[in-house]
Amino acid sequence: MGKAQNDTLQIAICDDMSMMADKLTRLVDEIMAKRDISYYIHTLLYGQELLESGEEYDLVFLDIEMPNMDGIEVGKRLKRKYPHVNIIMTSDTQERIKETFIFGAFRFVTKPFVVEELTEAIDAFLNSRIGTEFIEVHKNRNVVKIQQRNIRYVAACDGYTEINVNGCVYRTENSLERLEKELNALLFYRIHRKYIVNMFWIEAYQKSKVSLDTGQELDVSRRKRKEFEMTYTEFNLNCR
Repeated sequence: MGKAQNDTLQIAICDDMSMMADKLTRLVDEIMAKRDISYYIHTLLYGQELLESGEEYDLVFLDIEMPNMDGIEVGKRLKRKYPHVNIIMTSDTQERIKETFIFGAFRFVTKPFVVEELTEAIDAFLNSRIGTEFIEVHKNRNVVKIQQRNIRYVAACDGYTEINVNGCVYRTENSLERLEKELNALLFYRIHRKYIVNMFWIEAYQKSKVSLDTGQELDVSRRKRKEFEMTYTEFNLNCR
């Protein structure tokens, strides 16, 4: 099971059947161990225990059929307490699946657990987190934190770098090389010695140019074209 660290992904598994909870814990651990991310799995047996744990989990696997307080009610209360928590509901029947989406469940997986279904749900969750990291930039001499996913592209200028965020331009003294290391490699690609682009906001790629949702066009350097085409295709298949 992954080690607990400050930036560790906190995962909770809540199921009143200890054998089922242990099995799901093992399966999730096996799937997560293949991902390049720090994580820690908490296993709990009752909904009340989950609500009173005091931990703000990133991902929760929550069984529907539990005594005293079922998973639907636990999910509603957990969402009210922690609006950003992602909940994957589990059950051996699909009769109550509609109820799970009323309070914003992220996914629904069936019992007995199938590795492929669990893998898809976990990867969808991880992909939804791409670009949620922040970087610090300057605007009017003030330090501003920007979520990476909102950046359209980064451009090198004379002695500084411009970060374009949905029409706003922020400035940083950090070089393009340093930002390339800091930005999420799954989301950003350096298409030119002057540009790093957020692939999520690319609307078209043709004739060696990328067109962004803002209408801007950026050149892709000749030596980068083949690799960029492969990277962009993989991004569209796996991260869209």
